[in-house]
Amino acid sequence: MLFGRQPRTLLDMLAEQWEDTEEEIKDLSTYTQALREKLHTVWEEAHSALREAQTKQKQVYDARSVVRTLAVGDKALVLLPSTENKLLAHW
Repeated sequence: MLFGRQPRTLLDMLAEQWEDTEEEIKDLSTYTQALREKLHTVWEEAHSALREAQTKQKQVYDARSVVRTLAVGDKALVLLPSTENKLLAHW
């Protein structure tokens, strides 16, 4: 799909000339409304697929994650961000 419609290839155009069939020309408002409906349908499908993927990724992450609790006096590493070199981490 390209810009809400199937792209016309060179072979499609040649076939139209051979068969003397051309696409029906629609008025702008009909085309715009149909395009809007198609794009909304595609958006809904993509949105639902995204939600499903996010849910699955969360389940996988939550299955492997461990809750860590720190008490006063425990030793911990702290990452100090550096602006000098983003690849050099200071702990």
